[in-house]
Amino acid sequence: MISRDAWILIAPIIFLIGVSGCATEAELAQERARVDANIQSQCLNYGFKQGTDAFASCKMQRYADLENQQREAAMQQQFFLRANQLQQQREREAADRKRERENSCGLSASIAANKANSQVNYYEAYNSCLAKGY
Repeated sequence: MISRDAWILIAPIIFLIGVSGCATEAELAQERARVDANIQSQCLNYGFKQGTDAFASCKMQRYADLENQQREAAMQQQFFLRANQLQQQREREAADRKRERENSCGLSASIAANKANSQVNYYEAYNSCLAKGY
């Protein structure tokens, strides 16, 4: 699960990735600088001193964490997109089955009505067919 701090870092990046065709190079550079400042601030808050190996390691770890979180967020997005596509496909298939059932009932009712030579019998036969779920 992605932590709140991670979302604060990656949400703008995910947004920029999504609209990168619209974002200028300057806007992307500005966002990268903001993320870098955020990561530096976190490492300083952890107690690491700028210019030390520990500070550099902290930054590297935070960037690695960020990359992993971005990858996880992208995978979740793909999962939800695929789930949505499958749901839409199921709904289309259900609508197709309903349409086929209605057409089949309409044909059966039409044949029954022609045999009885009555329009009233058509509606009765059609509704009866639908009620039976044919």
